[in-house]
Amino acid sequence: MLRLSIAITATALLCVGCGTTPNRNRPEHQRRPGTVRPERPDPLPGTNTEPAEAASTNVVGVRPGGTPVAHVAGTTITTGDLLQAWMYRDSGAVKSVLDELVLEGLVVAEARRLGVVLDPALVLERTSQARANLEAGLQESGSQDSLEIFIEARLGLSAERYLAAIGEQVTVELLAEQCVRAWALENERARLRVIVVADREGIDLVEAGLAAGRPFEELARKLSVDPSSKDGGRIPDVVRSQSTMSRIAFLTRVGEVGGPIEEGGAHMFVLVEERLAAEGGPWSTFGPRVRATIQSQPIEDPEYWQWKAAMLERYEVTTDPLLRLVGEPTAASTPGP
Repeated sequence: MLRLSIAITATALLCVGCGTTPNRNRPEHQRRPGTVRPERPDPLPGTNTEPAEAASTNVVGVRPGGTPVAHVAGTTITTGDLLQAWMYRDSGAVKSVLDELVLEGLVVAEARRLGVVLDPALVLERTSQARANLEAGLQESGSQDSLEIFIEARLGLSAERYLAAIGEQVTVELLAEQCVRAWALENERARLRVIVVADREGIDLVEAGLAAGRPFEELARKLSVDPSSKDGGRIPDVVRSQSTMSRIAFLTRVGEVGGPIEEGGAHMFVLVEERLAAEGGPWSTFGPRVRATIQSQPIEDPEYWQWKAAMLERYEVTTDPLLRLVGEPTAASTPGP
């Protein structure tokens, strides 16, 4: 979930400490060269002043706008220039960070809709834990500096603002947990176990086991290739939707097994253990119920993925402004087929 953002912050912090940059899992030969700007007054040292015709397709014809971030020899570098250069060097990283920001926006919008109120003591506890994790990682890297000194001396950033940003991330994290679980509780959902097998042989083994009366949970532990096998095939509750999993969950009677259905090249059997009615109400009464379920059963990734898909349907989201800022065509400006 959004907890990833704090992990990335900590990784970046410690990588700077050891003189490296975070590994983006991207080979150097896949990195695109920097963009060539026609407005540059002088060629870069050691470059050919007569560009080859074949290279002309790499020239960005539209100079981005934005707020100035640097001045160099009478020219101005803007936020648009910075984003454009970053986009063409590592577009995956740009999109990943933007995706996190979009999700944070969805969390805030949904928290506002629900009227979520966080427990200040819990926010303080989580923030203190996040700081402790950073300090522990710093010590493991061999640094003798305090966290504040490290941030200001090695990262060149305000320690006060940096740590405040960590606190904001913790707040969004807590809001996200409660929004995800509240959304699940607000909808009709099914409690399931699954068995996932890779081929016809696996299907035959599951069907033979079920026909012999062997417990579904036992077969899941022995035959399923899904990570849920260690828990007897248990997965997070599935909310009623148009997904394949949801359709089979709500077409199969409680206590019966549905499938096999093919999904992503694998074959899945589903045991419907229970169907749960939608819940809700004002946050003053619904909030404690939400928090209690999180404490007994923390949010899991599949639950978050369902929530994300629903939020992208509920709220309008567009990243066209970024594309316009870096001079790329937007969906609205691209001719249709």
